[in-house]
Amino acid sequence: MKKLYVLLLMVCAWTGAYSQGSGVHSTSQVHPGGHYGVYGSLLFNSGYLVTPRSSPTNNVYFTDGSAYSGASDGSHIDGYAEKAGNTAFTFPIGNGAKLRTAGISAPATAANFKAAYWFENPNAATLPAGAPFPVSNLGTGVSAVSSLEYWDVDGASSVNLTLTWDAASNLSVLTSGTIANLVVVGYNTTTAKWESLGNAGGTTGALATTGTITANGVTPDNYAAFTFGTSAAATTPDLRPFTIMPNVTFSTTETVRPFTVRLRNMRTGTVASDLITVRVYKPTPSSVIALTGASAAEWTITNSGTYYTLTTNTDIPASPLGNSITATVSIASATPSGTYPLRVFIPDLSGGEVVADNVNNNLIIQVFKNM
Repeated sequence: MKKLYVLLLMVCAWTGAYSQGSGVHSTSQVHPGGHYGVYGSLLFNSGYLVTPRSSPTNNVYFTDGSAYSGASDGSHIDGYAEKAGNTAFTFPIGNGAKLRTAGISAPATAANFKAAYWFENPNAATLPAGAPFPVSNLGTGVSAVSSLEYWDVDGASSVNLTLTWDAASNLSVLTSGTIANLVVVGYNTTTAKWESLGNAGGTTGALATTGTITANGVTPDNYAAFTFGTSAAATTPDLRPFTIMPNVTFSTTETVRPFTVRLRNMRTGTVASDLITVRVYKPTPSSVIALTGASAAEWTITNSGTYYTLTTNTDIPASPLGNSITATVSIASATPSGTYPLRVFIPDLSGGEVVADNVNNNLIIQVFKNM
């Protein structure tokens, strides 16, 4: 009788619980060695199905043709889900606080796939096998990787893989607010790098709220983890004007004063080239702007009426120093006392800058005139 009792326990541990038209109404555990099979339809109502993350095969198993409904932040699989068959499937997985599904397209032939979600830094990951996954290990075409979350998706067949995000994913920061830069990345343990899997399947939603991204033609078993990345940094520059002095003050006798403007390219790894154009607006209608020093040879200056147009073909790489324009500004001695604006402006698309980077192209230097 004792041997028979032990045998019965082992059978129960492996077969676990089975669902055929039942629901999740409270939190339940799938213990190591156990299994929760879904043969019909599973309703998520409240609570979680918790599986041992250190043992992906002890999971919630959806048989071919089974389904579920009602998955939410308050009810989902906290751990691993597995599906069988050759149909598309969205894994109702999360971390016991939020639902963060992962989806696959229909594989070409019947196959089994597993998935789980972690809301934690891949740098500190201890699971799954192959962890941790340093976010500084970047493959070609990847400039940054999320340090907030990741998924494990397992399967030997090629599928289109869809990941989901919410506001806590902080993707606006990761992508500098450009959804086109968002890609799915997978950690290749052979190269020990996060590799770009692209976004050819498209994106939905908004970076600041919720959305999805799909990478096409992914074989999950080639990667130990998946998360969000941003594509290689833009190749276009971001020019901005800065002043070395806060203002220019004319004494009672001065009519000409020097000033310096520094043009900086703010985007690392890029170069502002082609024709770079700057406008310097006159503080008074009769004011004269004249270049001095090396700027006189480097820049061409033209009086355009209310402003002077400065142009150069000298490249400006990304640098804290940038390119300094040294010049003088004149104000007639009869000009009344007061404050006059000396405006420096970089016109749209100057030096190869794109429209999205035309902000912060304006600088006002205050000119003070004393009588």
